[in-house]
Amino acid sequence: MRTSSLSSTFVVFTLLWLCIGSQSGNLHAQPKLRVMRIINNWPTIEVYIRSTCNGERIFPSNSKQFRISENGRDIRDFELWCPEPTTRDPLTCVILLDVDPRMDANAQRLMKQRARELISSLDLKRDNATILAVSATPSVVQSKTSDTTLLFAAVESVQPAATARLWDGLFQAMDLLHAERLYPAAVYYFGSGRDSASQKTPGDCLQHLWALWRTMLYSFTFGTPHAHDSLRILTERSSGRDLHNPAAGWMQTAVTEAATIVSRWIEDCLITYQATCMDRTERIVRVTLLDTCNGTDTEVKSYRAPVDTSTFTPLRVGPGTVFHALEGSVVEVPVLLHDYPSAYPGNLVGACTFSILFNDTLLSWRGADIPEGSIYSGVPVRTTLDEGRVIIYLDGPATAWPQTMPTTLLLLRFRVRTAQDRSVVRTPVHLVDWKFHEGCHSAWTRDGAVLIPQRRPAPVHTLAINGQSIRWDEALARYTPSPLQFSCLVANNGAETARHAMVTLSFTDSLITPTAPRFLHTATSPPNIEFNTVSEARWDLFLHPRTTGDTVLLSAEMIFDNADTLRGSLKLWIPPARVTGIDVAEKAAARLFSVYPNPSDGFVTLRFPDTDATYPVSVHDALGRLVYTVTSAQHGSNTLDLSAVPPGLYIINAGGFRQTLLLTR
Repeated sequence: MRTSSLSSTFVVFTLLWLCIGSQSGNLHAQPKLRVMRIINNWPTIEVYIRSTCNGERIFPSNSKQFRISENGRDIRDFELWCPEPTTRDPLTCVILLDVDPRMDANAQRLMKQRARELISSLDLKRDNATILAVSATPSVVQSKTSDTTLLFAAVESVQPAATARLWDGLFQAMDLLHAERLYPAAVYYFGSGRDSASQKTPGDCLQHLWALWRTMLYSFTFGTPHAHDSLRILTERSSGRDLHNPAAGWMQTAVTEAATIVSRWIEDCLITYQATCMDRTERIVRVTLLDTCNGTDTEVKSYRAPVDTSTFTPLRVGPGTVFHALEGSVVEVPVLLHDYPSAYPGNLVGACTFSILFNDTLLSWRGADIPEGSIYSGVPVRTTLDEGRVIIYLDGPATAWPQTMPTTLLLLRFRVRTAQDRSVVRTPVHLVDWKFHEGCHSAWTRDGAVLIPQRRPAPVHTLAINGQSIRWDEALARYTPSPLQFSCLVANNGAETARHAMVTLSFTDSLITPTAPRFLHTATSPPNIEFNTVSEARWDLFLHPRTTGDTVLLSAEMIFDNADTLRGSLKLWIPPARVTGIDVAEKAAARLFSVYPNPSDGFVTLRFPDTDATYPVSVHDALGRLVYTVTSAQHGSNTLDLSAVPPGLYIINAGGFRQTLLLTR
C-alpha cells in the first residue's frame, strides 16, 4: 500500500511539473513590442518598432497585426514595412587608410593586403567605395567608384603620414564625408590605432559618427596592438567590429554584415502615416501588436508636432444681431459659428478664449450661457468683466459636431439700459482676440449689434407694385396685370405706436383710375401701427389705353398724429396700346367712334359715324361674359344705361368698333 501511495504521489507531481512547465512556456511565449524611435518628417511620421516572440526576433508583415493611434485618435491609413533579415543591400562604403610612420613594413604590407581583400569582397556591380588617406588633413585618394583597378591603385598610393593623429584624422574625415554628401553604410578604418598629437577626442568622433545616420564603423589595426579601448567603444556603439591583425576571411564577413539589412540597423519594422495640424502639441503615439505569439502587447512613445499657424483652417465666427431690444429688457446675443471643416473624424474645435467689446452706457453685462444643442455643451464657461470688455473662457474642447450651419456656440446676455435724450439706436457688439488653445483652427471674427428702438414712433415705408413689366394684351384688349396693385408698406421701429395713419396717392395721368386704398394687417381704421409690426396700404390701378408710351410718377404720402410724415414716389412705364399693329385711339378716330364719359358711373354715350348704318352693341366683362346688349344702335349718339352693371373693366363691341370702358360708383 505504501509503495502504491508513493507511486501515485510521484505521478501527480510529475503531471503537475509538466503542466507548470507547459504554462510557463506559454507565458514566456508572449509577444514583446518596443517602439524604438519616432522620426518626425512632417507630415510623414515614421514609427520604428521591434518585436520578439519567446525572445526571438519576428518581423510581422501584415498591417492587420497592428493598431496605432495618436492622441486617442485611431490611425486607419498607415503603411507597414518590415525587413527580410537575409536580404543583401547595395553597399556604399568608405575606406580610411591611416599609415602610421611607426608601423613596420610587414604591418603596412598586411594592412594594404587586407584593404585589397575587402575591395575584392565587394559586389562591384551594385556596391561602391571611396578611399580617404587619414592624417591631420584627410584627403580623398579615390572618389566614389565601382572600378576595382582604380580602388587598388588608390590603396597602393597612400603614403605614411608625418605623425599619428588618429582622432583628428577621423574627425576631419567624417567632416569631409558630410561636405561630400557621402552617407555610407559602413566606414572601414585600416591603421595602427595609435594617436600622439590629436586635439579631438574619441567622444568628438562618436558624435560625428552618429551624425552619419546608420553608419557602422569597422576598425582593423595592424602592427603593435594599441593600448586603449576607444576604437573598440566607437565600433561597438555603431554595431561594427574592432579587430587586430584580422585574418583574410574577416573582410568578407565585414562586407556581408554591413550589406545585410538587419545588421545595418534597418532591423526595425517601420510604420508610416500622415499627421495633421501643425500646432506644436505633444502627440502620444500608441502602437499595439495584435494576436501574435498567443497574445498582445502595447508600447507608447511621443513626439512634438511643429507649428505653422498659416496652415490652420479659418472658421467664421461672430455675434448675431438682436432687433427691437426694448429698454429695461434682457436680450440674448448669439455667438454664431458660420462654417465647420471636417478634415477627419474627431477634428473638433478646441478650448478657446475671446473678448466682447460693447457700449456699457447702453448695455450692461448679465452673463453667458451655453444653449442646448451647442457643440460646447457641458463645457465650463468663465467670464471676466472690465469696463465694456468681457473676456470669455470656454475651458474645454467641443463635445459634438454641429447639426446645422450656422450654429450657436453660446448666448451673451445684456440688459438694455434706460438713457435720456438718447440718439443712438444701433449699438455694436464687437468680438476680438479669439484664440483656440488646441487644434488647427483660427478664427475670422465678425461683429454683431443690438438695435434699440427710439422712445417714440419711428415709422419707415417701402413702395411696391405687383407688375415689374406692364404690357398690352391684344387678345383681351387691356393691359396686364389688371388691375395693377400699388402698395405702401409701413413698419414701426419705434417703441411707441404710430397713431391714425392717413395715406394719399397722387399722380398726373388721366388714363389711370385708382380705387380707394385698403389697409391690410391692421385692426383699426385709420390704422394704428404698433411697435415691431408692418401695415400695408394698397390701391388697385386701372390703366386705360393710350397712344404713346409714358413714364408715370406715382407718389404716396402718409400722415400720423404723433410721427413724422412719410413721403415716397415710384416711376412706372406704361407702353402704348395696340390692336394688330394699329393704335386703338387712331383706329377709333378714323372711324369717328367714341365712348364717353370713360370712366363712367353707369350712363355711357356711344357716338358712331354719320351714316345710315345701324350697329349691334354688346358689352363683355374682363372674363368675356356678356353683361349688356343692344340689337341696333343708330348713327350719331346713343346712350347706354349700365347702372345695373357692377363696377369694373368692360369691353364694348359695336359692329367693327371696339373700346374699353371702366365703370365706377
